[in-house]
Amino acid sequence: QRKDYYEIELVCASSTKVRLQVSLSEQYPEEALPQFGVATVYGLSESMRLKVLEAVIAAVQNIREEICVFQAVTAAYECLEKLLSESNEQSQEEEKKNNEASWTFCPAHPQYGQRLRRFDAASVDPEYAVDIKVGEPIIERKSTFQAFLAKDLNCIGQVNWVLRDLLSRPKLAKATHNIWAYRLVDKENILRADYDDDGEDGAAVKMAHILDLFDTNGSLVMVSRWFGGIKLGPDRFKIIAKLTQAILQDNGIQRHRNNSYVTNHKKDNISFSSVEASNISSGKKTK
Repeated sequence: QRKDYYEIELVCASSTKVRLQVSLSEQYPEEALPQFGVATVYGLSESMRLKVLEAVIAAVQNIREEICVFQAVTAAYECLEKLLSESNEQSQEEEKKNNEASWTFCPAHPQYGQRLRRFDAASVDPEYAVDIKVGEPIIERKSTFQAFLAKDLNCIGQVNWVLRDLLSRPKLAKATHNIWAYRLVDKENILRADYDDDGEDGAAVKMAHILDLFDTNGSLVMVSRWFGGIKLGPDRFKIIAKLTQAILQDNGIQRHRNNSYVTNHKKDNISFSSVEASNISSGKKTK
């Protein structure tokens, strides 16, 4: 049997392109239906392509002894438009949900160097939820400091969840600084670490150094400060380092045995080596 083959290109307003493939035999249209296929040129998923093909076959399967290519083209185009419209509506709905679930932290004290922080919808996904430990606050010359710890982290999604959870707490939202550092090894065995001063210049890098010297491949520490109006100078760095170390050790995270960064630790009495003390005193501000 001789067969004639044709391709009809369909283009939608969204620039999606498909080709309707038509093979005609000598017996068409009196005795045989054409054979149809659908090929994606641009912008169509495999599941959509199969649905277009199903629509074409359904449109012509009961036609006998009549020309049916026009009906096939019409069915393909209408099905394509419907699928793209539904897909667009679904994308808009997902975008709306993402926008509703996203959140921006507006700092209470931008004059002290705090800045906006934007969190996407994934940052509130319960899949990333972890337990957050709360340390005891320390008050020094009217300034209050408090540490928070999340451990056993293995992905950046958990880091963002923790940061969003903490910053959305009313008390922490009013803090003058929310300084944090994290260190983790992800599921691909890649070490990931970062820190942020939140306006308290020089504080976070010292926290990161402590995490590096402890067994902390999976921890995030935040130390929040509520400024009381009296400048503390270098003492503020000692307090931040003290709270970072204390919340780690109070939750079972110990320093590596092969370093002497910290000489001694008691629940409310932490002494530092001379190396640590000189590092901690190198901050830029004197608030």
